[in-house]
Amino acid sequence: MRVLVLAEGENRGALAAVRALAASGHEVHVGGPGDEAMVSRSRHVAGRHRIPWPGEDPAAFTDAVEAVDADVVLPASDATLLGLARRPPRRTRLAFPGDAVERLLDKRTVSEAAAAVGLPVPRTLPDDWAGPAVVKARSHGLSGRSEAVVTDDPQRVVAALRGAGAEPLVQEVLGGDLTAIIVVAALDGSLLGHVQQRAVRVWPQPAGVSSRAETESADPAQVELVRRLLTHLGWWGVAQAQFLEGRLIDLNGRLFGSLALSIGAGLPVTDLLVSLAAGDRPSAVGQARPGVRYTWLEGDVRRALAERRGGLVADLRETLREGRRSVPVVWDGRDALPGVLSVLALARRAGRKALG
Repeated sequence: MRVLVLAEGENRGALAAVRALAASGHEVHVGGPGDEAMVSRSRHVAGRHRIPWPGEDPAAFTDAVEAVDADVVLPASDATLLGLARRPPRRTRLAFPGDAVERLLDKRTVSEAAAAVGLPVPRTLPDDWAGPAVVKARSHGLSGRSEAVVTDDPQRVVAALRGAGAEPLVQEVLGGDLTAIIVVAALDGSLLGHVQQRAVRVWPQPAGVSSRAETESADPAQVELVRRLLTHLGWWGVAQAQFLEGRLIDLNGRLFGSLALSIGAGLPVTDLLVSLAAGDRPSAVGQARPGVRYTWLEGDVRRALAERRGGLVADLRETLREGRRSVPVVWDGRDALPGVLSVLALARRAGRKALG
């Protein structure tokens, strides 16, 4: 099949999808607003397409997707997920239910649905809360992703979100390891496969993403609660449910940053999504393998430079050793150009920072 992956910037999930789709024999195309060179320069890409950001011109975004004439389109951001849902292309098929996207991207709706099925969630605080808190936008729009902020001054962040036209959501600060359960759900709500991962290192602190992670055996009861949550929301396709202290803090329904870990552990996310979009019923694959490692090398090097666990040299040495033991994320000897471009982008950022 001809599959279009929508990417922007240095999107690790989109790159993992490109490589996995090509390995399965699909003709892979990449589209984006013009900054997705790391993904589009993979040797596995058959076509590169200029696709404007949906927040700038929703109609032009849909027209550009349609012009690729792909069989299936896979988004790697909340904005493109929402753009496809609001203005779906006529022929290209979606690997998710368009009518459920607004619910999935609404964090208050997700929290209420999670509580309804018995899945613990963080405590929601009043908007005028004055102590330490996590502040996030209630929902993601077409303007792009708004990250959660851990702050001792929540009112400053609340005011900034309101000034940008977003509704703030204030929640309690949680600690512990960041874990995630990734599932692929069929149209009837049953699970085709799942994997659980635990973050070993996170960057940036304190509310970043996994710079280093490992798969582990999942709690069947928690997996079942995630399945019930998706059924409650009317969602099928891929979902990444993230947890702190066993409480659901986020739910993603698009290609995500650590996708290479799920695929490397034996959960063929992209193959399952393409099959679902095509109207097929793929066979269930069950739980993916535990003990598979993931290292986002750029992020983990930046973390080591900041944290210096056991000293800078020791932390960097361990980071590089873990990188060699992990599934390929950006660096892959069989597909080297994305890694080279990632290093060049990192060097440019460091140069700009040094110049002030």
